[in-house]
Amino acid sequence: MAQNEQITRRVRDIFVAYDRDGDGKLELLELQSALLSLPTALRLSQEDLDNLCKAIGLGNSEATIGIDHILANLCTHLVSTLGSRPEQKQAPWIEFYHPTEGPAFLHLVKGTVSLTTPDDFVLTRDDIVADAVLTHFAKRDTEGFGVIPVTILSVDLQTQELGLFLQANEVEAILAAHPAEPDGNTINYSSLAPAVCDYIMQLYAGRDAHPGHWARLHTHHHGTYWFNKMTGVTQTDVPVEVLTAAQGAPGGFIPNIVDEKLVAKLNEALQLSNNAVAAAASASGVAQQNASSASAGAEEIARHLAEIQQLRTTNAELQTRVTQLEDHISQLKAENTILSSQLAGKTQECDSLRQGQNKEQADMSGIIAERNQLRQDKAQLLQSHKAKAGNLEASLAQANETKKTLQSRVTELEAENKNLQQALAAASASVTAARDQLSTSESRLGTVNDLEADKAKLHKQLQDARALSEERQRQLAIARRQLKDFQAENVSMSKGQAHLSQTQQELEALQTAMETTKAFLATKTKLISNKQARIRELEDQVAQLEAQDKRRQKVLEDLVKRTASMHSRHDRGAHNELEELVYGDRARPASASPNPKAQAQDEVAKCSIKVGDRVTVPGPRGAVTASACSAVVKYVGRLDNDVPDYNLYIGVKLDDPISDTDGLFKGKRYFTCPDNHGHFCPVDDVLQVVSSRGKRKSTRRENGRS
Repeated sequence: MAQNEQITRRVRDIFVAYDRDGDGKLELLELQSALLSLPTALRLSQEDLDNLCKAIGLGNSEATIGIDHILANLCTHLVSTLGSRPEQKQAPWIEFYHPTEGPAFLHLVKGTVSLTTPDDFVLTRDDIVADAVLTHFAKRDTEGFGVIPVTILSVDLQTQELGLFLQANEVEAILAAHPAEPDGNTINYSSLAPAVCDYIMQLYAGRDAHPGHWARLHTHHHGTYWFNKMTGVTQTDVPVEVLTAAQGAPGGFIPNIVDEKLVAKLNEALQLSNNAVAAAASASGVAQQNASSASAGAEEIARHLAEIQQLRTTNAELQTRVTQLEDHISQLKAENTILSSQLAGKTQECDSLRQGQNKEQADMSGIIAERNQLRQDKAQLLQSHKAKAGNLEASLAQANETKKTLQSRVTELEAENKNLQQALAAASASVTAARDQLSTSESRLGTVNDLEADKAKLHKQLQDARALSEERQRQLAIARRQLKDFQAENVSMSKGQAHLSQTQQELEALQTAMETTKAFLATKTKLISNKQARIRELEDQVAQLEAQDKRRQKVLEDLVKRTASMHSRHDRGAHNELEELVYGDRARPASASPNPKAQAQDEVAKCSIKVGDRVTVPGPRGAVTASACSAVVKYVGRLDNDVPDYNLYIGVKLDDPISDTDGLFKGKRYFTCPDNHGHFCPVDDVLQVVSSRGKRKSTRRENGRS
């Protein structure tokens, strides 16, 4: 049980990260995603996933299971389900790493757990990359919760902080595949780390090999490794491509490691041979001193002398080999200096563009983070104001209902008061009538006792009516006070509605700011695309220069071979005699041959179409437009083609973006214009010269004089 707890403490964060609703339970798809986020050395297939989910107790896609129940017997399920696989017998140990708990190793065959690195543990590239990611982001996780802000993750993946140097769109692809926490601001790097290697290899699959694909990763307990983002190769030695790129950098030089190691070994062997020679010489001296004492000493002296001679021969050969290697190293240094001087300018320009691009990518990451923060603030503010508005509306409706009830109650009380007043008036009239009747009765009948009883009865009725009237008056006063309080609450609710309107205006302002940010991001994206195109163009130029250097080197080698062959033939006397020249057979001097460049300049000067003229030309092939297009002439002359072509061409800037160039032809730039506006065509294909630059200048001069 204690061993199982060592593993569950390290993987609990992974299962909790996939509990989207936070109820402590996982559905089938959530459980499968969490199992796939475990150490990638497991390499779970779909069959393994199904068997593992059934063993845990979740085989129905509509059912759920608690995380605590999953973790209670996770080690047992992993051993029983995966321990019988053939690949686990060769690499049985699986590493589970936690930023605070440290590593723990589970043996999938035996089921044992080790907190130290086992001797038969096989380290994979996924483990190396995951360990490097966990090691780096554990330092950034100051609170130790296993999560870091999304902005820090984006910046570290793109810069030298982690060393992977990913692009902004590549980081967005990783975030889309591995979403952030429900708050949208943080991400669980413990569950992300095992999948980083797979994500990067998917992004770089199919690309051309490049020294920049190598990344230097620092792990917590495995040391430093070099990781190839395209092939997934991991190694501890510095890659040859990186060394070659470092040699070609401005001012940088790293000697040939293979030759230096060989020289070191040879020097070591030379030292050993010198020591052996000295020892043999001393031994021979001792032997010579003792030669007179025993005949066996003569044989030993002869043997030592032979060994000395052999060691001297070996020493001479080693010294000759060292001299040759030093000459070879000097030659390589000279060649490296020449190559460095040729590539320094292009490499420096590419580095400056990459630095600018990295800075812009960092700025864009910050802007994206601010945009996400604005969206979240807007959503939270809108949600809170909607809740407040709902509460205010409910309170207002309840207050209106209470107001109506009180108004109806006041009306009823006023009606009852009116009735009581009428009853009181009637009682007063009755009392007056009774008094009259009493006087009449006294005068007529003289029955005083009956009249007193009637008087007391009427007086009691009058007091009851007055008490009821006073009670009604008191209730009416209470109702009026309540009505006044509700009117005050109504005024407060009106102020709340005004505040809600102001909040809606602020939300509209935030919406406008977000649209402005989107426009800024679009502009930045276009600028980055243009710079990336410029970088690709510079890389193509570098490749052309390298290919040209290779061709020149090959021609030079052939020339040297032919020259050496001719010299050897001349030395042997095997050369042919020169034939006697006849004056009539003399070749035409080179100065008399036509100059193609001068002819091209003459043709351009004779051409009636000049740079700046507005002309009408046929539309490009495949363009969905009219047969004739209006354009401005930007270039007049010949074009460098694979096949010699002496025709005269013009380069124009079309008014509409219907072409596929911006002034480039066969990798050479003849003029500059916006994308998809450039076009080349023969001079003979021009349909009409709409306006000439010379005519426009003459017209302007005439207008100025007038």
